[in-house]
Amino acid sequence: MFHSPPPSKPAVLRRAGAILLAALAVGSSRPAAAETADDIVRSWLETLRATGLTVETGAITYQPGADTVEVRDLKVTTRSIGALPALVQRTPSVFFAGLAKSPDGVISAKSIVIAASAGQSEDGRISIAIGGLDAADVVMPKSPDVSYDPNRPFSAQLIYLRALLGARASTARIGRFDIAMTPKEGQSVSVSYDGLTLVGLADGKIERVTSGAGRITSTLRDPKAGAPVDFDIRIGSAQISGYDFGAYLHIVDDAAYVNGRGDGVWRQLQASASAEGISVSAGPAEFSIAKAEIGSFELRQFDTPISGILDQIMVDPKYFEKDPASAMKFGLGYLGAFRIKSYSLEGWNIKAQELDRFRMGRLAFKDFSGAGLGEFSLEGLDAAGKGNIIRVGRFSFGDLVFPSRAAFEEAFLAATTGGQVDPQSVIPTLGFIKLDNVEVSPARKERIALGSYALDLAGYVKAIPTSVRMTLKNLSVPASYVEDRKGREALLAFGYDRIDLSGEIDARWDEASTDLTLNTARLSMAGAGSLFATLALGNLPRAVFEDPKAAQQYLVGLLLKSVSFGYTDDSLADRGLKFAAVKMKQSPDVLRNQALAGLQFVLAEVRDPERNRRMVDAVTAFVRNPKSLTISSKLTAALPIVQIIGTAQARPQSLPDLLMLDAEANQ
Repeated sequence: MFHSPPPSKPAVLRRAGAILLAALAVGSSRPAAAETADDIVRSWLETLRATGLTVETGAITYQPGADTVEVRDLKVTTRSIGALPALVQRTPSVFFAGLAKSPDGVISAKSIVIAASAGQSEDGRISIAIGGLDAADVVMPKSPDVSYDPNRPFSAQLIYLRALLGARASTARIGRFDIAMTPKEGQSVSVSYDGLTLVGLADGKIERVTSGAGRITSTLRDPKAGAPVDFDIRIGSAQISGYDFGAYLHIVDDAAYVNGRGDGVWRQLQASASAEGISVSAGPAEFSIAKAEIGSFELRQFDTPISGILDQIMVDPKYFEKDPASAMKFGLGYLGAFRIKSYSLEGWNIKAQELDRFRMGRLAFKDFSGAGLGEFSLEGLDAAGKGNIIRVGRFSFGDLVFPSRAAFEEAFLAATTGGQVDPQSVIPTLGFIKLDNVEVSPARKERIALGSYALDLAGYVKAIPTSVRMTLKNLSVPASYVEDRKGREALLAFGYDRIDLSGEIDARWDEASTDLTLNTARLSMAGAGSLFATLALGNLPRAVFEDPKAAQQYLVGLLLKSVSFGYTDDSLADRGLKFAAVKMKQSPDVLRNQALAGLQFVLAEVRDPERNRRMVDAVTAFVRNPKSLTISSKLTAALPIVQIIGTAQARPQSLPDLLMLDAEANQ
């Protein structure tokens, strides 16, 4: 009775693959001395036995004239290892044509045909069926002579992996593959695919690998409910192009590191990979993806060799738990050792109990590595559930820059030794956020919509951007969302059943001049009007951004160079005047005249006669014919901010004169 923990699916697949592909992966290690094809095959079988496999055969037929050898009734039995039971695979025929062996022990064949085979574990819980293999122009490297060191399992694997660089095949086709497992009573796992084709294997590189439809099904028990849950994963087809096994070896093989140091050179592991017709179901939930695609995937060496660490991890899976510092260092090294050009999922659909629908046209990211992320985006989102609806035309963010590895290591060291950690040093910096065509409809409420939103950030000093540009277009919110009853009633009285807002901000700090300039700040409401402002401050040093907590000490030297603000009307003034006229039972002209009557008194503190006259004229013109009104400072010299604050507190009515304000109307 099988009582050990169930074997993992990857372990079984690796074992099955080892049995099937032994002919391609392991060459004879016997000395080559004018061997016939028959000798080569028998030597190869002995080599398999030397690896610990039990190998039995029926007749071995050699036809010298045709230069062919056929092994009949091949039976290969693996040893049981831990929880993984022994596997027995039976193959009716293995056929070689044009078999030859070079003086250095490398075996080649014009073709190898392995008939469909079947196998199972000794306990009957695992069964395997393989639709055969057909390979052409095959070269099998010599099997290395190496003794297995249990304390260095990964390093031992590397020796065999290096040998695989010499393998060649113009084409190789594997037929349908099926594996079924019952690890425990009431549990089952099955894996199948409709064949795999490899084209152009040479020098550790594969031109192309394509796979037919694949499926994984399993029945597992829910740990909470105890009831069985069925999982079903399907893939219509898959393809990998431009795979370079040597690029992987260059990263993990210590011998590839010159003088024990990484060279920092990027090497392409694969040009592209894709899968189509993906679907996953788990109980009542399911999702499908029309196509998944990954672009160029590149690797580079770590700072120092890593096979020793990989040996430790394989020997002791809890290795990193005992040494968190090494775990963090290895993790950061891993993040810095790969980069992905692009990744995308198209046609994503999800079905779940609380979802009426969930559809996404595309989810993607590009230029992802340990240094940052070029862009993350999603397009065509349409989701609904429990009466709530959300639609997003496109959402993206990007130009994300991660902190340096040195910054992370310094922060980790400080945190673990009681030192001071600067949070800004480990905060990623963001380049942009964009949002287009958004609709949100909460249950039993009116729709909120957004035309577009964009935020661009640049010129970072640590984690603080010194260049900010934001644009907002058509944020439309129903007046019914205004919680204040009087405010809501006022909007409706003015004729606004929706609030439609747009705006922009453009601000930049220049390190050379230490000026902070608000080039524009504008907020507009459709059918109402827009507020706008500009501002220029001087003597704002870099230290303010480096340490915001100390910013107050620099306030003393901060200067105001210029300021302007204003309003452009789009019928709000006329609506407001008519509303007030009805409330006060006065004509609009009477109210205008009343407003202008006290204007001289309001502007009395503007001492300069010319500026006073211009301001009175501008305000009068705006009240009589409201189009636009701009108030701006005409400073001849920068003003200390502390002086402005002091004046505002002690004698606020004199601020217009202090700031030398002037006005223009209807320009």
